[in-house]
Amino acid sequence: MTLAKIENRQKRYHPNPEHCRALLETFLRRARRLLPAEVTPWSDVTVLLMGHRAMAGAHRAVFGKHGPTDVISMMYAQMPGMDVGSSGELLVNVERAVEEGRKRAKKTAWSPSHELALYIAHGVDHLTGADDATPADRRRMRAREIRWVRAAERSGLLRGLLRVRTPA
Repeated sequence: MTLAKIENRQKRYHPNPEHCRALLETFLRRARRLLPAEVTPWSDVTVLLMGHRAMAGAHRAVFGKHGPTDVISMMYAQMPGMDVGSSGELLVNVERAVEEGRKRAKKTAWSPSHELALYIAHGVDHLTGADDATPADRRRMRAREIRWVRAAERSGLLRGLLRVRTPA
């Protein structure tokens, strides 16, 4: 069993940490099926929920790129001689999820909660070693992540995930 942790480091929006943890655990279970049999699953995965400013700083520190991004996945290798899996850390931009979710909501039945779930799914997908370097890889990953989000929606995991006030 993977220890799933959620840390909310932004104050603008109100993600429910218990719902985020349940969603993360669900995605991790699905992602485990993608791992080769000889790979030990993660011992722990932490999701840091951030705003634009903190995310821009992380994006610069990790990739040398300017401006905020939606999600950054980082994997920390298993300690030699230890019988535990690797650790993962996902930095997730809650502000971007709300903005993009609102834009998509105008055209589809998508919401900020769907978008936040998609970012968490995308981060978990990267923890499996999936890469989105090519258009074909991006399409494959996105299709899988949308399936994960839709399954989470059907099981009720998106209800109460993110409390967002309607813009004035």
